[in-house]
Amino acid sequence: MPEFLQIWQGVRRLPDAPFRVSGAEDIDLIMNRAKAPSASPFASKDLPRLLAPWLLRDDRDNLLLYKCTYVDLKYRVLSPVQALILPFFSGERSYAEIQSIWLHLIKPVRKAESLRDLDEIVRNLMAPDEIIGLTGVPSDSFKDKTNIPLPDFNRYHWPVERTSVPVSVQVDLTNRCVANCRYCYAERNSCQELTTAEWVVVFNQFSNLGIRIVDMAGADPFMRLDVFDLLRAMVDRDFTFSVSTKSHISPVWTRRLAELGIGRDQTGVVARGLQVSVDSVDNKLASWLTGVSNYLERAKSTTANLVAAGLSPRIKCVMTAYNWDQSAQIVELFSSLGARRFQFVQYGRSLYRHSDDLFLTREQKLSLSESMPLLVAAHPDLEIVFQDDTGETKTKEQIKADWPQRAVCTGGRAAMLVHPNGDVSLCEQIPHIPANVVGNLLRESLLEIWNGAAVDKFIHPERSRFAGTVCSSCSDFDECHLGRGYCYRDALSAFGGLHDAPPACPRQEKVPLRLV
Repeated sequence: MPEFLQIWQGVRRLPDAPFRVSGAEDIDLIMNRAKAPSASPFASKDLPRLLAPWLLRDDRDNLLLYKCTYVDLKYRVLSPVQALILPFFSGERSYAEIQSIWLHLIKPVRKAESLRDLDEIVRNLMAPDEIIGLTGVPSDSFKDKTNIPLPDFNRYHWPVERTSVPVSVQVDLTNRCVANCRYCYAERNSCQELTTAEWVVVFNQFSNLGIRIVDMAGADPFMRLDVFDLLRAMVDRDFTFSVSTKSHISPVWTRRLAELGIGRDQTGVVARGLQVSVDSVDNKLASWLTGVSNYLERAKSTTANLVAAGLSPRIKCVMTAYNWDQSAQIVELFSSLGARRFQFVQYGRSLYRHSDDLFLTREQKLSLSESMPLLVAAHPDLEIVFQDDTGETKTKEQIKADWPQRAVCTGGRAAMLVHPNGDVSLCEQIPHIPANVVGNLLRESLLEIWNGAAVDKFIHPERSRFAGTVCSSCSDFDECHLGRGYCYRDALSAFGGLHDAPPACPRQEKVPLRLV
């Protein structure tokens, strides 16, 4: 038996018949062959590899590829031919060897055409993200050669609407916070909290199911006395996550974070970020925006402590009409303290604490659109990310063209949220009320909730729930909800209810409330 076939031996079976690229699920790749560039994506001697932080996961009836990072949720359920070949991109085989493996598995009549098919499959895998490359840290999926995630092709199911297990879970450890921000996006209602032991049981469920992205939502985790016990439990289970805080981080706390590897800037290490909120270099304004006395000095002390311990915090600023012009000063001040990462976002309507006076004006937005790229260019040694939203109204034609390519709503399809008391909902930006709860992890397992009727009912609502909206008579109702879904948050924020078409829908006729 050839070496590469031994990968499957005793683990997963190849199809009983020769594997052919002829199913409807991959016909789009073949139909595009004439448009494909003639050159292969790699030279014969190249050693292409699946790059970190991308990981493969056996999702029972298919193979899942996802980006193991808290920054943004990116994933795809691979088509059969993608799943067949991607596990061989370990960086240990030349592209010529991978081509030979492909021909052995496919057994094509026309080898040249089949190799062009392979080239096009690889290009599709590489766009738009850098998933396969020649340099960089290889994916952790190949660390254990005896346990490479592989599917059973005799029962391969694709395409699918939902993953069999969540790709990402957000955990809201507490609704308590040291601050009282005027723009607060967290739900601050009083809520019973799981104990340390109960959270550990929950974390064990995630780990046993192969869930690696377990990010933090809600308020400030440092309000919990057991925060370092919970962080240790998350690190021990190899979760990737980010900790955001407005608490003052003392040298003692900093050392404990450093010991856990939270906030380190290391290539090839599981990403665990640390974010410090800073909204102004004027202490009086910073304190007014956050509701914390002497906030700027506290944030400066926190940043200096973290940097001294070798950590790399991200400085995040919410730009409002009051502090919109302070980005350059924030970068100047906090980079002098050793911060290397900055993120600037424009204030958007909060469901829980909103005031119209926080919105940026059109003139302020246009000014930022011009000045922020200059700030980035002036600091090539820093990572500066900013939200470029000029407030320009889209035409009906633009809205119609953008709608089919809208982002997939991952709530219930690949992601979920656990509230402080163990309740589960599907989006952190919808209220924690009984109508939006799909289960509780103290009474049910994660899989029971994920595969339960409540989740299905939430992501596939009855048409009658949309009475009085354009959705109630829409001919695309079923296709919309079975496909990409729609943004519950935007519908709720713009029109006051979950069951309505969001502002981005080309058929929505109502004038929405301003969101950003």
